[in-house]
Formats: sequence, structure tokens, C-alpha cells
Amino acid sequence: MKRLAVGGVAWLGLWAPPAAADTAALPAATARAAASPAPAASSELTLSLLGAYGAGGRFEDSDVNRFGFGVGARVGVTLERPGIYLGGSIVRFFGGEDAAGEFHTTTLSAEAGYDFSLAQGSLVVRPMLALGLAQLATIQSDNAGYPLAFHGAPGLLFGLRLAPVWLSVEARNDVVAGSWSNAATVMIAAGALL
Repeated sequence: MKRLAVGGVAWLGLWAPPAAADTAALPAATARAAASPAPAASSELTLSLLGAYGAGGRFEDSDVNRFGFGVGARVGVTLERPGIYLGGSIVRFFGGEDAAGEFHTTTLSAEAGYDFSLAQGSLVVRPMLALGLAQLATIQSDNAGYPLAFHGAPGLLFGLRLAPVWLSVEARNDVVAGSWSNAATVMIAAGALL
């Protein structure tokens, strides 16, 4: 008959769990690792100032770019696991004018995306979707209108983490429902990682 050693005790063909005294023989580091909970996933807050240019197309009989240069701000949080980005932005595009009046656009959006990290997390590729409202300003000599319309903007952001600095460039397609032009937009951002 073969002798089998289990848990420091020899048994004749039988298995029995190790005695309580045998568990004290585990290395202290292993016991601590087994007892400690897994670290919680952390998140990263980003605050940014935005510079933008929206190339708005021809609308009805007007060639005025209703987007043009713009400025704004963005705040967002990235969950480390699974890399989901949630945030919001506001951008004021200065638009343009012609004999019919002055036109400009302001967007207020909730944003969602997913971060793909490269180069040990210092580079980020983030497909994003912004959904919200656009204020469509038309100012003429005898009246002014500021209606609100649905706004959507799918885009792709490339970011650089130089903690505590955050830099990014983004291309997106600003789509406005109703009687307004859309725009192909480029945005740059500089901000802080918190």
C-alpha cells in the first residue's frame, strides 16, 4: 500500500484536510494577500477648455457659416475599468453674417465614449457621441430668434496624458435637427487631470 503525504500528514491511501496547525505554516504574505480585498477601480476626472472650428455648409440660399470659430469647456470622468467616458460640454460657435442678418450656434451636450489606451496609458483614442441641445441664433435688424433644436455629434478624440496635463484633438460631425446647417468640426482641448 502506498503512503500519501497531504498537508504534512501521511495517510494510507486516504485524504484528509490539513489540520488547523498546518494553515499557520502558510507564508504570512500569502495569507495577507488572500485576506485583502481587490483594489477598487479608480476614476479620472478631466476639466478642459476647448477651441473649435465648425465648417458649416450652405443652408437654403445662404452661404453664411453658422458655426465657424468657437470656444467652450468640457468636464468628464473616465472609469478605469472598463474605460467608459461620461461627460458634458458647452461650445459657443461665433458663426457669421450677411445682408440677411447674423447667425451663430451654441451646443450643450452630454457625452459618452470609450477609452482605448496606448503607450502605457499616455495616449488615448476615444470614439464619442455627444447628444443635447443647440441654440440657433438668428439676429436681424428688426427681430431676433433663439430657438432650441436637438443636437447630435459623433466623433473621434485623440488624447495625450501628461499628468496633470490633458491635451486632445477631436473631429466630429455636428448635426442639428430642423432648419439649420450641420458642420464638420475640429476641436482642441487643454486641461487638467484630477
